[in-house]
Amino acid sequence: MTFEEWASALAEIESRNNPHAWGDSGLACGRWQMHPAFYHDWFLSTLGVEDSWDTVFSRALERFYQHYTERDPSPVRAAMIFHLGAHAVIDLHRWDDEYERRFRAAAGI
Repeated sequence: MTFEEWASALAEIESRNNPHAWGDSGLACGRWQMHPAFYHDWFLSTLGVEDSWDTVFSRALERFYQHYTERDPSPVRAAMIFHLGAHAVIDLHRWDDEYERRFRAAAGI
């Protein structure tokens, strides 16, 4: 699965692909419902003056995707790590079956 396909499926389940969405009581925004801490951890330090928030969020998400699919190419696992956090999925073995179902449906897998 390409990054673009993965990001599209993620955007569909996170916000119905709404780049102006706000969630988590105002803590998350954009089509992927990113929190400030996520953006801080994955952003690129070089940005153009014409870059939109949607563009820079996409670049941060792509870095995340590349990191988590480098060793384990499972797009579902990468989506779950995005949703629950790396510690929850990798160390605590948490999983959200409903989120997995929705992701698979949006991704067509």
